[in-house]
Amino acid sequence: NIVKHAGATEARIALRSAAGHVTLEVRDDGRGFDPQGHFPGHLGLQSMRERIEGVGGTFSVHSAPGQGTCVTAVVPLAGAHGADLPPVAAATQV
Repeated sequence: NIVKHAGATEARIALRSAAGHVTLEVRDDGRGFDPQGHFPGHLGLQSMRERIEGVGGTFSVHSAPGQGTCVTAVVPLAGAHGADLPPVAAATQV
């Protein structure tokens, strides 16, 4: 979606684990959009939200025209019971 829609020159992906959950953040410096807008025929963000919330997670999109986009998904780890797990961190630049 970043390549297809954002027109970004940079994208960052971060993956972290802590306190019984995993957080995935995808951020770009693309054209941005109004996340409250309606996009007939485009189900990508809605589908992601439904899948993340379906496993007990949270999903957020922060964007504005001309300001890039940040999509964050937080998913609980099964069986973690809130325990701190070894940190997992990754960042990739495209």
